Amino acid sequence: MCRTNDGKYKFNFIEMICSGRTGETSATGFCGVITSLICLVAMLALMVFYFINKDEASHILEFMDKLIAMFGIGAALLGARKISGAIASMKNANVVDIVEKTMDEREKSRASENKE
Repeated sequence: MCRTNDGKYKFNFIEMICSGRTGETSATGFCGVITSLICLVAMLALMVFYFINKDEASHILEFMDKLIAMFGIGAALLGARKISGAIASMKNANVVDIVEKTMDEREKSRASENKE
């Protein structure tokens, strides 16, 4: 998502792969996009094949389950790119300290939820 001059957000496909600030290509973004697109095309093909050949329905549904897991991996790669970019953009930041601080805050919030 990129912001236009009038303040609205616009989808930009290339920003899923490249950094909006520097323009460098992200390996996790590229792999996430490719994995997701392949899973979507395979899922569509399996849906068509399901209606053509219902005798193989159990195998098709099993393969669809595997594709859903692969699609989740692709989405996780895209998310990892965004999270790592946010952490890396912090100046003089120690990643280990940031992760430990986040985990401490999560434990405190869970403890306060359990008390209620």
